[in-house]
Amino acid sequence: MSAPPGKGVPQPEFVGNPEFQTGPKETNRVAAGLKASMANDRVYDEGKAQAEDKLQRLEKGQDVANEEPAGTGSGSNEIGGHKAAIKNPNTGAEARENSKQYLEEHGAMTDEYK
Repeated sequence: MSAPPGKGVPQPEFVGNPEFQTGPKETNRVAAGLKASMANDRVYDEGKAQAEDKLQRLEKGQDVANEEPAGTGSGSNEIGGHKAAIKNPNTGAEARENSKQYLEEHGAMTDEYK
């Protein structure tokens, strides 16, 4: 493993190297990960839909291995932040209500956060 210049964290040699990311073994792993996302109850409907779309494109021969994983991105981070705010005892009542409203609007509200 080598570390990027100026960084102390070693990186595997295959990170960012397309030669290691396009073979059939990796494609099978991507497909398995997408199927796992679709079956996981903790993945939101939007993430499951993205995973299904990517899996369909993968089955048609399109390269989706280097795309952002399903269920990630700023939307998931925002939802996670609002859930954390609801659970945080230091969060004010108004902020907690705003977070609950956000989760309801985005279909992410569960009994755990009501």
